[in-house]
Amino acid sequence: MDASIKVTEVPARRGVRWLIEAFNLFKQKPLAWIGLCAGWLVVTFGLLLLPLIGGVIANFLQPVFFASFAIAAYKQAAGERITMGELFSGFRRNARGLVNLGLMGWLGIPLSMGTAAISAVGAISQLVIMLVLGLPFAVPIAILSFIACFIPYIGGFVTTGLAFLIAVAYGTPPQIVIMFIYTIVFNLVQGNIVTPLVYTRTVSLHPAIVLLAIPAGGALAGIAGMFLAVPILAVISATWRSVLLVLGDTPASPRLAASLRRDERPRRRFQ
Repeated sequence: MDASIKVTEVPARRGVRWLIEAFNLFKQKPLAWIGLCAGWLVVTFGLLLLPLIGGVIANFLQPVFFASFAIAAYKQAAGERITMGELFSGFRRNARGLVNLGLMGWLGIPLSMGTAAISAVGAISQLVIMLVLGLPFAVPIAILSFIACFIPYIGGFVTTGLAFLIAVAYGTPPQIVIMFIYTIVFNLVQGNIVTPLVYTRTVSLHPAIVLLAIPAGGALAGIAGMFLAVPILAVISATWRSVLLVLGDTPASPRLAASLRRDERPRRRFQ
């Protein structure tokens, strides 16, 4: 079976219809859906109780369970009877591709947390400077800044530029000068200090590597490349030693060989 995930594009308003349809399905068979949700929670929390690997497995399997809910909804809409066995129907329909989707989501959690931290720093700083200067639209600009900063470099540049234009339109000359200085300093600090340091904490990459990776990814693949550069490097950084060991390649330097042997040694658990 093909393990790839096929994506179907639908209009955004379709989401509202899905919510309405889901509520109608629930009203028709509330006990069945409560049972399915309870079963999903029991399985998920049971996996979380397993030491070390339980949380990882639970994250990998979430898309499979969500697919099971979708299959159950289709069966109910078609007039078929749904049972507790539907909770595992996703495992019979392209389970490998769904697990891969869970893997991508699990790898993206640290990166998402780091990006959210960067966005929060940008939004709060813009809110504070605009409130201190008494400029209008401080809250809307802060909200827009939080969302836009999820696009590395470009988002912060656009929102600080917009805040500066508001200062030009509504502010006094001193306010304009202050906002101009803030715009320059903010983009320099966020792009060269905050972003690399936060990504270092979340995905364990050196700040210099992160600093070079994002613009390099943008040059190679545009905005998508800027988003994917850091997670791709994080995966490579976390797995390259294991790949060398599996392939049986001999490290080129004694220092690297010592590093690989250190990773191979069994680690004692502290009591």
